[in-house]
Amino acid sequence: MDLFIYLDGSTLDPADFDKLSHPICESISEWVKQNPSNVILVNQLRDEPDGDASHSREFPALGIHMVVKRKTELKVPLNFFYTLAKQHKQEFVLGILDKETGATEEIYYFGFEEGKPDAFEVSNYVGL
Repeated sequence: MDLFIYLDGSTLDPADFDKLSHPICESISEWVKQNPSNVILVNQLRDEPDGDASHSREFPALGIHMVVKRKTELKVPLNFFYTLAKQHKQEFVLGILDKETGATEEIYYFGFEEGKPDAFEVSNYVGL
C-alpha cells in the first residue's frame, strides 16, 4: 500500500510554514537516508517566495512516501514523525497515495496537539 506522511501546514500562515519547513525538511532528509528503500523524501518547497507552487495542496507537500505491506512497518516512521512533531510543535497527516493519478486521501492526523499515533489504529484506518 502506498502511503504518505506530510507536515500539516493548514493551520500555519505562509511565513510560519516557510520558517518551520526548512529545518523539518533537513531532519526528514537525514532520516530517509538512514532508512529502507521503501521510503522516499517528498519536498515541494519553493526556493523563492513567489515561485511557482504547482501542486494540488494549499501548501507545499513536505514529508515522505512509503510502500507498506505489513502493520509493523508503520511503527518506525510514525515514531520518527511524532518526535519531529513534538520538537517543532507541529502536526503531521498520514494518508493514502494513488500513484497512478497522484491523488491523496488524508486519513489520520497526529502530532503535538493530536497526540502520539497508534500504529495498530492507523493500520486499521488505511486497511492493512
